[in-house]
Amino acid sequence: MRSCSPRKRRRAPGTGDLHSARTRLGKLVIEAEGVSKAYGERLLIDKMSFALPPAGLSGYRSERRRKTTLFRMITGQEKPDSGTIRIAETVKLAYVDQSRDVLDRTRRSGR
Repeated sequence: MRSCSPRKRRRAPGTGDLHSARTRLGKLVIEAEGVSKAYGERLLIDKMSFALPPAGLSGYRSERRRKTTLFRMITGQEKPDSGTIRIAETVKLAYVDQSRDVLDRTRRSGR
């Protein structure tokens, strides 16, 4: 009689398990320390600090402008007025920009 052993899961090329991602990323993915950002007299972000570890999930509830500004600072599109944002050397950021100006209109789906 054949023994029943669990099947090995196949992974798509280029994907690894969570352990290898943690090893590659180290102990820290993104860290913000005392980050502030204002536009004129309007203070959007005031002395924000956080640390995002590998496989960490985080939520940020705020007005749209504050979230957009934070992500622009993380991606390097804008600089904070004060404080620092550090991204680990092994991190490869990927995102979909909310602005549709950069999209090729000849390649849209739908009508």
